[in-house]
Amino acid sequence: MITYFAGSAQSVNNFLFRVYEYFFGETLTDADRVELKHELRVITLWLTIKFKQSLNEFEPVPTEPTAPQLAHNPAYAEPPLKSYPNMA
Repeated sequence: MITYFAGSAQSVNNFLFRVYEYFFGETLTDADRVELKHELRVITLWLTIKFKQSLNEFEPVPTEPTAPQLAHNPAYAEPPLKSYPNMA
C-alpha cells in the first residue's frame, strides 16, 4: 500500500495487469485498464483505511506482571551433579 501511494502506482498496476493477462489468457483493452486502475485505487484506499482503523484499536502490551508467580521448587535451583558422562 505504501508503494502504491508513494508514486509507483503505475508500475504496480502494470505488473497486476500482466499477471492477469498471463493467468487468464486475455488481453486487456484500454477501457478495461482504466476501469481496473480505478478499482485498484479504491481497493487500496479501502485497505489503507481498514489498516488505520486497526491501529486505533491497538492496546500496548502490559509491562507489569498480572499473573500470579508460579510455585518455585528449590531443588531445581541447584545445578545437577553430573549431566553428561565423563569422557576424559
